[in-house]
Amino acid sequence: MARALYEQGLTRSEVLETIYGVDLPFEAALFMRDVVPYDDDERRLEASWGTLPWELMIPLDDGGPRIEIGRVEITREIRAFTQAPHVLLLGRTGYSYTQGGGRLIGYDLNELRAGRTTVVGLNQKGEIPEVGAVFAVLGPSLIAVFRDLVVRFRAQIERTLDPGPSMFDPAELEELGSHLAFLDKLAETGKLSTTGKTTG
Repeated sequence: MARALYEQGLTRSEVLETIYGVDLPFEAALFMRDVVPYDDDERRLEASWGTLPWELMIPLDDGGPRIEIGRVEITREIRAFTQAPHVLLLGRTGYSYTQGGGRLIGYDLNELRAGRTTVVGLNQKGEIPEVGAVFAVLGPSLIAVFRDLVVRFRAQIERTLDPGPSMFDPAELEELGSHLAFLDKLAETGKLSTTGKTTG
């Protein structure tokens, strides 16, 4: 569907609005540009991303939407839509050893329509259950959610390193510092956007 819409001449923002009833915020475009496409050796943050909605954000000039959603993701999307139709799944956070890490997250579409970028997360690790799924607010934006995770994970590592032997490598502190610097740069770039659109 998205490819057909692009072929009709619609912009990325128009395609997203047609499919989801609302455009995604500017920070989503920043994540699509600087975070989502990277492999494990280059990733800027600890996270894994779904096929949707990111694949829908690729215009025809860049190859267009081309990857089909897999069986596991189809089940996940169906369960999310059935139990929480206002949640647009984005992926799963890393930083699994800290509170809130390793959770499926998404935008709240109702919040997006109201002009906010609220991010929600499944209240448990693992996949969405067949019934009883609960999504709770994690933060005001993707950038804020990941920054909070990194800060808490770094503090956790520092506490375990202080007394002596730890399961963590001290080098991880430097890596997490680079994650924070990257997020702060994204946040500063986001401030330059006055429309909140994905600018596509």
